[in-house]
Amino acid sequence: MAGGHQTHRLTTKRRRKDGSVIDVEATIFPTHDDGGLHTGSWVFYRDITNEVEQNRLINLYRQVWQSADVSVGLTDNQGEMIDCTPASEKNVQPNAQTDNWSTSIAIGRLNG
Repeated sequence: MAGGHQTHRLTTKRRRKDGSVIDVEATIFPTHDDGGLHTGSWVFYRDITNEVEQNRLINLYRQVWQSADVSVGLTDNQGEMIDCTPASEKNVQPNAQTDNWSTSIAIGRLNG
């Protein structure tokens, strides 16, 4: 809310003077006179092309990770397992209490 009036945000594409198309976030601030009558709007555009591309790549990598038919483990700098592909299920030792095979028991363990 700005000055008691609602602001609006939307994402869209805009064409630059050079003809290239970019992704933008538009934030719209309505302006009003002293009586509250809408007199216009301020619109601020922010180039979000890099964010849109990063999100697209993250989603692509997530799909590849989830559909990989090979066992891959991801560790942090200290060698602690932080994630593994669903295909890793066949290579993880069963949980002694439930006898279930689960990658969740490998997460948090040190590699080796």
